[in-house]
Amino acid sequence: MSILEKYSAAIKNKDEAVMNDLLHDDFKFTMHKSGNVLGKSDVIKWAMSGDINQDKVRVVYENETRILDVEKQHQVKFNWKPFSVRAIMKEMNNIPFPKDKMNKVNYMWRDIERRAEGYGFFAKPPVPYPLSEFDLANQIAILGFDKGWGEKFVMLTYKKWFQEGKEPAIEPSISEVCAELNLNKNEIISEANSENIETKYNENTNSARENKIFGSPSFIVKNEVFWGDDRMEDAIKWSLK
Repeated sequence: MSILEKYSAAIKNKDEAVMNDLLHDDFKFTMHKSGNVLGKSDVIKWAMSGDINQDKVRVVYENETRILDVEKQHQVKFNWKPFSVRAIMKEMNNIPFPKDKMNKVNYMWRDIERRAEGYGFFAKPPVPYPLSEFDLANQIAILGFDKGWGEKFVMLTYKKWFQEGKEPAIEPSISEVCAELNLNKNEIISEANSENIETKYNENTNSARENKIFGSPSFIVKNEVFWGDDRMEDAIKWSLK
């Protein structure tokens, strides 16, 4: 059972102990209509009252789901190109979470948590990193975009990674994601490791190098690079020039 399923069940069963265990002490919930902000104890009290209606539940997750929302808002379409940012960063001798700079590392994890809250959802860093099956996760995504389920795979994988602490492309994440998407896990892994997908992965990575990309997410518009989810709207504005 995923953390969201546990959360939903706790509300339905009015299980205060489970709610208390699931929610971070700094958890904040922003009411969509009023803008009022509820803390952890307020949300638990509300859940125990039986007054929460779960008929229309919508879960939003940072960059990936935000991209879908932005596409609808601005009537644009992003062309996803999974690539090996790890290979590029190694070439630049760039270590994103250096163990000898813990103040920076702690700031980066906390910044992810703050930005998640700003977008109206939660993240529970630190999460598993670096990834043991980094390349496989990207290659499954490439396969998924070829077959029409890539966006859903990426969103579900990131949710399990940043909300449940489950590393992408290994157990239990890979089995859970494939089950939710009605995919055959063994067939998916086999296809993702095929020569055709590996070639596309290398081509995407070489294209990133040629476009002077140094981090992810990056957006390319008219040979201009926009780095970071906070530059997404800037990229769209540039596309309209």
